[in-house]
Amino acid sequence: MSHKERPAYLKAVAAEGQPKLYRTWEVKPREGEETKYSSPWYVMEKNPKKSRKGYASARGFASEEEARIYAAMKTDEDMARELVKAERRAVKAAERKAVPNPFKVGMIFENSWGYEQTNVDYYEVVRVTPRGVYVRPIGCKSVVNSGLSHGMADSVVPDKGNFTGPEQFKTVRPGSEKGYLSAEFGCMKLVQEWEATYRSWYA
Repeated sequence: MSHKERPAYLKAVAAEGQPKLYRTWEVKPREGEETKYSSPWYVMEKNPKKSRKGYASARGFASEEEARIYAAMKTDEDMARELVKAERRAVKAAERKAVPNPFKVGMIFENSWGYEQTNVDYYEVVRVTPRGVYVRPIGCKSVVNSGLSHGMADSVVPDKGNFTGPEQFKTVRPGSEKGYLSAEFGCMKLVQEWEATYRSWYA
């Protein structure tokens, strides 16, 4: 395929300047003294990700037309790749937009995690945006008479308003409408202020 036979959609996208390509392919004539290994024309890749100084690689061709065909082919490949990425981003953005934000300030999330012991972390919603929530970690309170005989496990409830750390942003994603947010370990689930959770520290 020559550079004059690009698909219509690629021409339209290129004309609009979208998506923006991260590199360019430029046709350059040979410079310097000619040798039996040199070519009259080169296609140079200008890629900031590979070299801050300019051109990172080159390929030789016998004619300018061959070089321009190759440069157009590489540009089309890059454009097609960026179009796929742009489509994926658009799909994800549409999915995020379609998910309502069901959370309100004051709601509490619990993250129960661990292997040989059960850790329980609580978070309180302090700010809400269309795309997510800002939560802050809070302490917990041991339920009276909930400890076992060995004294290394109990049940706890969230200590609302007793903040123990800075706020962090959590994005509302598909599934969040069921009361879940992503966490470093597992996920956070929405709980009531009086809901007790088992905790242990005997590992």
